[in-house]
Amino acid sequence: MNDRNDVRHRAYDKKGPIVARNFNKRGFEATYCPTVEKALEQAVSYIPPDHVVSWGGSVSIDEIGLRPYVAEHNHVINRDTATTPEERLELMRRALLCDTFIMGTNAATEDGQLFNVDGNGNRVAALAYGPKQVIVIAGKDKGKTGRVLKVMPDVDRVVVEGVQRVTKHTRIGQSAQGARTGGIETVEAPIHISNVMPVDPQTKKRTRVGFRVEEGVRPNGRKRTVRVRYAKASGKDL
Repeated sequence: MNDRNDVRHRAYDKKGPIVARNFNKRGFEATYCPTVEKALEQAVSYIPPDHVVSWGGSVSIDEIGLRPYVAEHNHVINRDTATTPEERLELMRRALLCDTFIMGTNAATEDGQLFNVDGNGNRVAALAYGPKQVIVIAGKDKGKTGRVLKVMPDVDRVVVEGVQRVTKHTRIGQSAQGARTGGIETVEAPIHISNVMPVDPQTKKRTRVGFRVEEGVRPNGRKRTVRVRYAKASGKDL
């Protein structure tokens, strides 16, 4: 359990209500929740049991337990149940007409603005028009940067150093060198790729990615073509 008397949590508890008021001034109905339990309780209070619910890719809604809750208590439109790309696309279209759409956001600013970069466009589309209501969950890791430790292309997720850290209980044992292993460990959990962006090496800010094709020469003298990623903001290679 986190100690809410530490410096970090005291800062969250002081600034959180102010940020919520700034969102309210812009027409949102915003609430600061100091714990994941309170966040889940608050989110659930907005969703009637007869609502059809769907969602966009988000770490935050998984972190507070909202997605498994609605899957158990509501009729849901879940694109991950699709067995073909065509069925997945159809479910994503149907989700735009659900009663409640839940999602995260790429960034929530202190003055009450949401920033989203959406590869498929389904999250931004739902936020702008379609569902009767949209619930946006913004977590504490917004704006953090870290080194990508693992890429999981089959499930569209990545593991980022220092982000989405969770407590994990493992069996206590002993290494070959005699050191104690296991117990309570803090590790990085996978997050959906829709919640991450590359950092421009020059500006140190998030950036969209471009690609260019370059021709080179192999050691054996044969020509080769390579695809190079670059930051659109500065043009620097990634």
